[in-house]
Amino acid sequence: MTKTPTLILLAALAVPAAAEPVLKCPEISPRARSLKVMRMQPLRRGKSWLPGQAGSVNSVSCDMYGMKTAEAEYDGKNLVLKQAYEYRDAEATKAFCAGLKSEEKLTTTFSEEARSSLDEFCRRNKKNDFSMVLVYDDSPSRGK
Repeated sequence: MTKTPTLILLAALAVPAAAEPVLKCPEISPRARSLKVMRMQPLRRGKSWLPGQAGSVNSVSCDMYGMKTAEAEYDGKNLVLKQAYEYRDAEATKAFCAGLKSEEKLTTTFSEEARSSLDEFCRRNKKNDFSMVLVYDDSPSRGK
């Protein structure tokens, strides 16, 4: 019976990593600018347990509004995931969308395929006010 809650907890912890990134920092009072979670691998010597080394380390940096600015995950000493977040207000977003030149006519029939989904989104919502978040992935590549 004790194995079931452990498995459910592990499954619940694994789900957010595969989903969309969460932009808000954890609610901690008083508000923290950075948060580091270390999962330790204990070491047993005889009948006593010693702290051991960090198995994985998750670090999050936050701004003064409680939004993430950077996130990193280390497995031991190896960098697994590193992301940086950039927030833009409505005016900067309009300037960005104007820079995409989505208003120009396409010259060939194959040009529709060259239009990006971001360009399509800006063209459809040009009359709406919205802000955007840019997520930069600085993770090391797994391929050669």
